[in-house]
Amino acid sequence: KQTRIYMNGGKTPTKDGSFNSFLNHQVIYLILVQVALCFACALASYFYRARFGSRAWYLRLDVYSLDTGNFENPIAQVLVNFLTFWILFGYLVPISLFVTLEVVKLVQAIGFMNNDTLMAYYDPEEKVMKPTKARNSNLNEDLGRVKYVF
Repeated sequence: KQTRIYMNGGKTPTKDGSFNSFLNHQVIYLILVQVALCFACALASYFYRARFGSRAWYLRLDVYSLDTGNFENPIAQVLVNFLTFWILFGYLVPISLFVTLEVVKLVQAIGFMNNDTLMAYYDPEEKVMKPTKARNSNLNEDLGRVKYVF
């Protein structure tokens, strides 16, 4: 267990591009904004209903209530309002953006990088030019940062 091969044979970390990590941080920020926005709107909805509920007949708040007897459970009402606003503000986090980026990276790797004649290399054993093989499309956006190839 103390051999060099065993110590170096751990799990290989997944490589991620700089744009992808930036995007992940932005999505976390957007989720936090969505939680804060939903909580603020849920509280505002609860206070609006407590103040103007009987006069806002057009909202039909008497039909959609969580009344238990003669009183309302405020925590349950805020929770239902929070979940309602979570559904309403669900498009704040762009899930389709990740799908689109993965498709674009796949097209770049398969369509462009594998067929690029300027990225081909000469194989002296077979005496033929071989095209590149993109085995991973996670680092496409970082290829422009490469200055030196050893």
